[in-house]
Amino acid sequence: MSLVLTSPPSELTQVIGTVRDNYRPSKFRSVLRVRSDIAEWADRVEVHKITEKADIKPVALIHGDQFPLPSLDKTSLSLKMIQFAAAYRYGDLEIKKAQKMGMSLDTERATSNALKAEQLLDQIAASGDTFGIGLPGLGNNSDVPTVTAVTKDAGGTTWAVATADELLTDLHALVDAVYSNTNETRRADTIVLPLSQFQIVQRLRVSDSTETVASVFLRQRQDPVRFAVWNRFATLGSGTTPRACALDSSSEDVAAMLISREWTADAPRRVPMGWQVEENLIAGGVMIKDAKGIAYMDAL
Repeated sequence: MSLVLTSPPSELTQVIGTVRDNYRPSKFRSVLRVRSDIAEWADRVEVHKITEKADIKPVALIHGDQFPLPSLDKTSLSLKMIQFAAAYRYGDLEIKKAQKMGMSLDTERATSNALKAEQLLDQIAASGDTFGIGLPGLGNNSDVPTVTAVTKDAGGTTWAVATADELLTDLHALVDAVYSNTNETRRADTIVLPLSQFQIVQRLRVSDSTETVASVFLRQRQDPVRFAVWNRFATLGSGTTPRACALDSSSEDVAAMLISREWTADAPRRVPMGWQVEENLIAGGVMIKDAKGIAYMDAL
């Protein structure tokens, strides 16, 4: 009896569906907004970065048609949209065995690809791609202002030797930088911390109190702020030091991850002695339009 299957077996559809139903999003999706309204055929996205806010004057001071216009850098950024791909396959023999025995095909191959795709997007979102393509990330943008951490009584700026008051000073300075750098038009609602730095503020108690640095800081802020642990920031600071990042994550005009096609499985394709499922995604890195809506703090 021939083992050649001439049409895609239903078992492959089951594999695709199982992986899709068990999709686990990575950290970047809880920190950044995702722009998915980009045409899949677009190979570039032109970004008009905001360098200054608009100006308004009394009409009596406007001469002729010299109305004040918002200052935008229209040639500052052109982001590539790159397609990434991988595949998995099953041999005719293992498909036939699964059919005869009423078993499901293993999902490890498809799951491994899906996990790798999500890890790739998370890597790009944090610090750009590692292929030399030039896709930018949130955590290493040269336009973003850096706030200097206070020098600790124990020496240096690392949080490992900081007192509770010194940590509170750093946290407030980081968040306040977004507010002051944008002339009070944006407020940081998210602080991204590497795991070790988050553990410090989460566990260190304030003197004469049962509260931790994190709880006191959140209580002191007039506007809501949240902590997000993203350990890819552990080496993104100057000299590969830990980097904290505060940002207004609610607005796409500050930063957004560009994904025009999520990880997608194509229809199974016949290959010699089996079937192959090809998968791909299209991403363009992090679009930062208003770098002042973000602030870094290094050497923590």
